[in-house]
Formats: sequence, structure tokens, C-alpha cells
Amino acid sequence: MSAALSSRQKQLTAKADAAAWNRQLAGALPWARAVLISEAEAGARAFLAAVPHLLRRMDPAVFVAELRHRLLVPEAAEDMWCPECDGIMDCHSLHAGVCIAGGERTQRHNAVRNLLCSWADRAGLQPERERPGLLLPQRPGEVGLERRRPADVYLPSFQGSPTALDVAVTACQRMETLTEAGRHAGAAAAAYARTKESHLDTAQICAAQGVKFQPMVLESTGTWEPGASRVLWNIARAAAAREGSQAALLHSQLLQELCVAARSHRGRAVLRRRAALGTDCTNQVLRAAEPLLFWLYGHVLHSTAILFSQRAGTGHSLGELLLLRATVILARDTLKLQQQWAEYSQQKAEMGVEDAAQATSTTVEAVQALGPSSNTSAAPEMQLDVEQHLTQLLQRELGHA
Repeated sequence: MSAALSSRQKQLTAKADAAAWNRQLAGALPWARAVLISEAEAGARAFLAAVPHLLRRMDPAVFVAELRHRLLVPEAAEDMWCPECDGIMDCHSLHAGVCIAGGERTQRHNAVRNLLCSWADRAGLQPERERPGLLLPQRPGEVGLERRRPADVYLPSFQGSPTALDVAVTACQRMETLTEAGRHAGAAAAAYARTKESHLDTAQICAAQGVKFQPMVLESTGTWEPGASRVLWNIARAAAAREGSQAALLHSQLLQELCVAARSHRGRAVLRRRAALGTDCTNQVLRAAEPLLFWLYGHVLHSTAILFSQRAGTGHSLGELLLLRATVILARDTLKLQQQWAEYSQQKAEMGVEDAAQATSTTVEAVQALGPSSNTSAAPEMQLDVEQHLTQLLQRELGHA
């Protein structure tokens, strides 16, 4: 007790957060643990801090789908068959991120490749996309080597040597890497990077011809393999030196654009398959929370547009980033509140109104934490209180209140 009293508040908060995080991981299933660890990385959460503008903007429906994925909220009541590949479409739609059919994987790969190429050009690295003839036969028996294209993005000179950047996207819940992904962040991406290097001896052949082969592997959440992360940082630093900007700021923007690109295609894949299945959402928590999530996202878009018009392009303020972060936190709390309401309603139906008096206290405390009213007599009234309180919070954050 004395040690706790002598500690700083920041240290106590960090220890409490770490303990809560460890408890959550300990009680999670293997696939959920892998997803949570991957989602906690900087590259995966970059879309939360992105001001929705140009390449950092996500469609509202896609944004909500990615929030559900991040919060492990199920999309449906049970598993179904994927309408594209006849595989199992799990209730959390994890399958949509790795489905081999539908074309979303190729579109996602190309989007990430094009973004990487544009940033390399911005850094003055003179990139070439899908350069042909990079590898030439060295012996008479090496047939077809000239047709291989190991470089999605070729850099003539990067850190002292020609470099072939090979873009690939994997998923943290793949069975072959699930155990390691549940222990270490980016384990799935690191394993796939080693596979890319060893496949057809690509890394060895490139090295023999004076070209450094660098896999640029990210997970579907946006988490990058460590070697690829270093490349991204060096590209951002080169762009900052060329433009006279801050390397950390450009690196943050680069991660945000790449994260938005990767997650947008995953979200569209989810929505496309759910629409084809015609899933009737029987999840009461999801049905109740989804309108509020859409409302939050639309309000942020509107508020950000006002801020841009007022600031006349002077840059992004800390308040804007805090506003977007607060939006995600409020969305999470809204989901928690709706879940508590659903649990209370179920208890009320099973035990009767008189026997459910104790269960009411949990819901009342949640409503008091989010809104000024503690009315639990009807779900629409509770939702109205939450919306009013969220409006006040957002207005206060913007300085309009």
C-alpha cells in the first residue's frame, strides 16, 4: 500500500492498464488474442488518428465495420458459408480479410503498393513500379529468370544499394502462425516475410545480382513487419529532409494512409459478403450501437470540415487529433453501454421486473457515466441521453460550447 501511495499517478495508471490488458489477453481465445495483439500496434491503430481527408478518409460503413473488428463485435449470430469461395464465413468476418475470391486481396495489394511508390517518389528515391527484367540469367540453365518481377517497387539506390520492395498482406489469425501471433505482435507478418525471402530463393538470387530484396509485409490490421517498419521510417525521413518537414509527422501520415488503404479494402470485403448473404442482424447489441457509430462518424466529418475552413489550411491541430481519438473512445463506451442494456433486458425477461432490481444498478451507473440522465425505462430515451451527451463532449472539444 505504501509503495502505491508513493508512486506517481502516471505510473499507477500505466500499471493498472497493463494489468487490465494482461487479464483481457489471458481470458481471450487464441484467435482473439492474436487479433488484440495485432490491433494494439501503431500501424494498426493509425486509422483512428487520421483526419478523414483525401487518402486518409474512410467510408462511414467501412469505418464502422473496422470498429466492429477492432472491438471484436460479432457481425452475425452464427457462422455461414462465404458467398465468394464457399469457405466458412465466421461470425466475426475474419475470413473476409483472407478470402482468395472476390478480388479484394489484389486490390488491397495494389493500393498499398501504389501508396508506397508515391511516397518513395515524394522522398526523391526515383521508384519504378513492377520493373521488368530486374533479374538476368547468369547460367544457360536459368530459364525464365528474366520474367520474374521480385520488385513491386524498385528503388535504384536506397541506403547504399538497389532495393526491391515486395509488398504482401497476411492475417494474424492464420493457423500456421496463430500460436506465435498470440504471443508477439507482428509474428504473422515476420513469418510471411521469411517465406517471401525463401520462396524460389528470391532473396539469394537478388543478392547475387547486387539487389537487396526487402519484403514489405503487413497484417490485415495494418501492423507491419519490423524490417518493413524501418523502411517506412527511412522513406518518411528522406521525404522530410527533402520538404523541410518533421520526420515524425510525415511518418505518422504515411502509416495513416497505409492503414486506411489496407483496412478499407478489408471492410469492403466484409460488407460485400454480408450483403450477398443477406444477413439478418440478430445481434441486438450491434443493432442498437450501429446508428450511434454512424452518427459519431458523420459528426466528426462535419466538424473536421468546419475546422479546415476556419484554419484555412494551416495544418492539423492537436485538438483535431484529440477529437478523433475521443470519437473512437466514445464509440467503444457506447457499445459497452448497449451491451449492458441488452444484458439487463435479458435478465429482466428471465427473472421478472421485481427480481431484476439489482441488475438495474449496473445499467444506471453506465448511463450516469455517459449522460446526465439515469432513465432506464426505455432504450430510445437512453439512446437520446447518450447522443445529447456526446454532442456536448464534441462541441466542448471543438470549442463551440
